[in-house]
Amino acid sequence: MSFGTGTGKGAGAGCGTVPSLRIFWVLFVTVFAVMLGHGIMLPILPLFAQDLGATGLWIGVIFSGYSLSRIVLMPLIGRLSDIYNRKTIIAAGLALYTIFSLLYLSAYSPGSLALIRFFHGFASAMVVPVAIAFAADLAPRSFEGRYMGTFVISFLLGMGLGPVIGGMLFDWSGIAGVFISMSALTAISFVICLFLPPLSGPLRQPVPLMQIFRVRGMASPLFFQLVASFLTAVFIAFFPVLARGIPEPVTVGQIGIIMSANLLLTTALQYHFGKIADRHDKRYLLATGLIIIAVALAILPALSSFQGFLCASILMGTGSGIAIPAAVALMTVAGRSAGQGVAMGVFVTVIGIGMMIGPVVAGVVADAFGIAAVFSLCAVVSLGAVPVILLLGKPPASTVQGRSA
Repeated sequence: MSFGTGTGKGAGAGCGTVPSLRIFWVLFVTVFAVMLGHGIMLPILPLFAQDLGATGLWIGVIFSGYSLSRIVLMPLIGRLSDIYNRKTIIAAGLALYTIFSLLYLSAYSPGSLALIRFFHGFASAMVVPVAIAFAADLAPRSFEGRYMGTFVISFLLGMGLGPVIGGMLFDWSGIAGVFISMSALTAISFVICLFLPPLSGPLRQPVPLMQIFRVRGMASPLFFQLVASFLTAVFIAFFPVLARGIPEPVTVGQIGIIMSANLLLTTALQYHFGKIADRHDKRYLLATGLIIIAVALAILPALSSFQGFLCASILMGTGSGIAIPAAVALMTVAGRSAGQGVAMGVFVTVIGIGMMIGPVVAGVVADAFGIAAVFSLCAVVSLGAVPVILLLGKPPASTVQGRSA
């Protein structure tokens, strides 16, 4: 992996003689293990909630509770991580994540499941955004797209492999095997995290939270991520319900494969489109991704087979793979002015807002108009976001012109 010889502002700060590449890969494996554990339960959770008596609205609340707690905590955690030891924050979050993963087995009603999800979100807020900020400190200038695009593979690959593994675990060992595996993977990531060097603080005085949205280059990636997370949350929460309701329902294992195909293709495209994002106006990559995602969502209700669902999922993955490296690169550059912890905390908070709103809105629509209307609504939202992305201010010049690899 080569990104050039330059380093980002503050890259490797406080890392002593530990090579930046080693830090990168420890962070990479840590995030991968966490997201693999999280992804394992994605095809199971909606069905588990239904078995506990959850309606469409309850499914939305269960998924949104996780995001709500992240929204509350992440901006504060991001700011603290710019000032104090990032390693300590990540390790504490992983320990809590491991414990809360096992608590799912004690859920006895939709309300208890929603409460567990809510507290699980607190632990999540202490891990992924701080790890992304840690990695962003190391990103070389003019190579933000390919560097952070490569790092985001850890997140997407874990999420991509998780559903298919979760579906197989459920078929083989039932619900207990799923949540025990999730806890075990997070425990492994805790051990891996111990190999990170501490970052001595204070690193910098970050931009105050109330001023973060004024930082140049923030608008387009934040708006894109709000819409993309809304769509992703709806797909995760309600696609298993759609797939279960067709005349010949697909199995839980097949649902996992379909959801994994989406994320794995997104993963495979990260480095290539990260290179493209380093050389071109990123707004067009964001808009192109949203258009492709809209087409995939629009055709989902008309499909009635495993093969058809798989093709639509692959199409969605293509759209996400084109757009995500551009969004993360824009945030990395903006983070050099705002503080990477603050920038990534707000970035992931916006993801949380979309993840919180999406399932609730979709749950109301599903109860009122049926499951097909949910995906039609999402297609409209995705297309409607395109002109907004294109009208937002152009990204900073340093993010448009990059050196070739």
